[in-house]
Amino acid sequence: AGVSPPVLHAGDGILITEFVPGTTLVQGHPVADDVLVRLAKALRRLADAPVPADLPAFDPVDICRGYVAALPAGTLPASRAARTEAILAATPKLGDRALIHADLIPENVIVAPDRLSIVDWEYAGRGDPAVDVAAVIMNFGLDDRQAALFLVAHGGVPTALARALEPVMALREALWCETQRHFAGVRGDLEEYSVLCWKRIDAPPA
Repeated sequence: AGVSPPVLHAGDGILITEFVPGTTLVQGHPVADDVLVRLAKALRRLADAPVPADLPAFDPVDICRGYVAALPAGTLPASRAARTEAILAATPKLGDRALIHADLIPENVIVAPDRLSIVDWEYAGRGDPAVDVAAVIMNFGLDDRQAALFLVAHGGVPTALARALEPVMALREALWCETQRHFAGVRGDLEEYSVLCWKRIDAPPA
């Protein structure tokens, strides 16, 4: 679909792509409107691309439940466990008709004047394009105006569905942080990122 760097080698657990000279987006930094439009169009091309038959399905509810099951009982405080279950129960049912990236944080987007590249495809799978759209709205911190701009530029996901998925996409990031903390320890900016992710979850519903 032309949305990632060309792959030079893939095998034996190693992936090598072309080097992309450009600027990596950063969590918490504003994103220009024109970059959002380019990203939306790239995701639409991805959603319209052929889907390999053997690609695993990616459903954010299943992913979240997997993280919860992997954590020792009592890892989440009761209030967060209850909020987690409420979010999962309220998440709309999704299809799996498209190829999705499923890990759209700013750091996985590289912008150059002549191309926009999406990297880090570890979680990619068959899923609903709304997953990627909702992830961008949530993880890029888009306000209502930029979210509307992004949705119009993409043109393939109903606004109501994308907005309904924002809580589960935020939850997926927060539970990923807890899983990393438990199995790999606190490294790099995990502590700060974990605080940011849980702040989104702990906030009272709008």
